[in-house]
Formats: sequence, structure tokens, C-alpha cells
Amino acid sequence: MVKRQMRFLISAVLAFGFVFAMAPGLKAEWRSGDSFSQAVPESGATALNGAVYLLSGSSGTGFKRFFEAYNVVEDGWRPLTPIPVDRTQFSVAAGSGQIVVTGGRVAGTSESTNSSWMFSSAKSYWTQITPMPGRRYEHMSAIVGNFLYVFGGAGDETDKIYRYNLGSGEWSILPGTMPVTLSQAGITVADNDIIIAGGMTSTGQASREVHVFNVQSLDWRRLPSIPLGLIAPALGVLSDGVHVVGGYTNEPLKTHSRHYLLASKARKWQNIEPLPEARHHAGYAVVDDQLIVMGGAVGSGFFAPFTATDTVYIFKP
Repeated sequence: MVKRQMRFLISAVLAFGFVFAMAPGLKAEWRSGDSFSQAVPESGATALNGAVYLLSGSSGTGFKRFFEAYNVVEDGWRPLTPIPVDRTQFSVAAGSGQIVVTGGRVAGTSESTNSSWMFSSAKSYWTQITPMPGRRYEHMSAIVGNFLYVFGGAGDETDKIYRYNLGSGEWSILPGTMPVTLSQAGITVADNDIIIAGGMTSTGQASREVHVFNVQSLDWRRLPSIPLGLIAPALGVLSDGVHVVGGYTNEPLKTHSRHYLLASKARKWQNIEPLPEARHHAGYAVVDDQLIVMGGAVGSGFFAPFTATDTVYIFKP
């Protein structure tokens, strides 16, 4: 019954027909979580079975590969076996007991890759799986049911959507294309919908658009645009609506702590409690109606690699 109610609530947000209200006198705020072991300017994160997984494939001199699991209730981290390869600008997603890392760049080079790796949460080891049909980096991915979906990025045929069958281990290219080719966008899942917000267009502009892909119909639809185009924001669906947090703009070059919520029948985004510290390219995940934002870079452009952070912030409506 509770699960059905949650599905209805999320569907209402996406259809713009539901008004959310907080209890009088209560204010949702961010709180700090336990810092992780290695500050990196760019990392990947995902949630699986109530835990948050954060990993980096090495970001160059002074950084190392790491893979850690975060227990939100106990506010503590534990180390896991890092991915066996040095990668940056990869994408990570989780579902069906598996964590899948796709593409990226070979650390220390500009070479992009189509290699893909899978981590079994039950067996705690990495396995190389069938490569993607093309090379991608700065792309987005999500798992719904038994399928992994890969969107956008830079590299090969980035307007195409790749789909990976977790059961058969086979890739396919879905019909149609993305409405707008994007890289470095926020991505999250709500039932059979995959939501993609912000990001960088193929012409290098920060996007304000929010697109929703339904994995059953394979159709796209639009949500209202966010007030400011943001590259590499965090994104999550909580009980009060869709949240977009942080990111950066390139005109002017600035890192943001903005926090937008789509929760009104008026079809507008609200400015709510900002992130305590501006950042972009943070790892992020949703667990137990909480949006967890981890690491990332505080500075933009040239300064990003020198402004890595290991801080963790958690928002609960």
C-alpha cells in the first residue's frame, strides 16, 4: 500500500497536478554527513539496497582510485575494491543487485572508451562486461528493471540511446534520438521514467531543459525548464517533488549552490534551501527519501581539479 502511494505521488509531480505542502512550522534543511576518504573533483555515485556507493577511477596526479559504501543511518563509510581500471568522466548506475560503470576516458589521456564493468554487491568483485556499441564520456546512465540505459555524452553517435540487458549481457540501440544531445546532465529515476535535467548542449551552452524518457513507451516528454541553465547538477526525486542542486554555469563561469524544487500545480520551480557549499560534478543518490550529495569541485574551469572536496550533505523534505 505504501509503495502504491509513493508511485502515485511521484506520478503526480511529473504530471504537474499535485500540490505538496509541508507541515506548518517545519523547514526542510541540509545536514552534514561523514566525509569520505579521498577528495576528488569528479566522481560517480549510485544507490543500491539502501546503501550509497561512491567511486572514482583516478583523476590524475595526486588522486587515486577508490570505491566506498556509505551507510546513511549509521553515517559511516566502508572501503570496497576499486574498479580495476583508471577512468575519468565515466557514468555509473545501479539496479538488480549490480553496479555498472560505462565508458569514460582513460585517466591521463584524452582517449575515450566503450569499456564497461559490473560490480556484484553479493559477491563483491568487478567483472568486465560487453563494451558499449560506441565510445562515450561525460554521459548519463540509469537502470530500470533489468535494463541499463545510456544517454548523451561526448563521443560516438551521442544522440542515440544505448540499452544493455543485464540478464543476457547484450547491447542494443533504441529507435529514435534524444530531443537534445546533452552531456554532464543530472539524471534520476521515478518508476518507469528517467529524468534528465540541465547539462551541456552540443554547442557548449548550459541547458535549462528537463526531459523525461519513459522506458515502456520509449517516448519523451518535457517538464518545465529550470530557472538557470546548470551543467553537472545533482538531481533526485523525493516525496515532495523533483530536486535540482548545484552545478555550474559557463557564461559567466561560476559554481552554484542553488536548489530548485518542482512541486507546484503552477508548473514552476521554486528556490528552496541552498546547498551549504557550491559544487559541481558531485556524486549524488537518493536513499529513504533523502538526497545525498557527495564531493565534487568547488571551483570552475581551470581551478576545478584543485578545489576537490570530500564533504557530504544530506537533504530530507
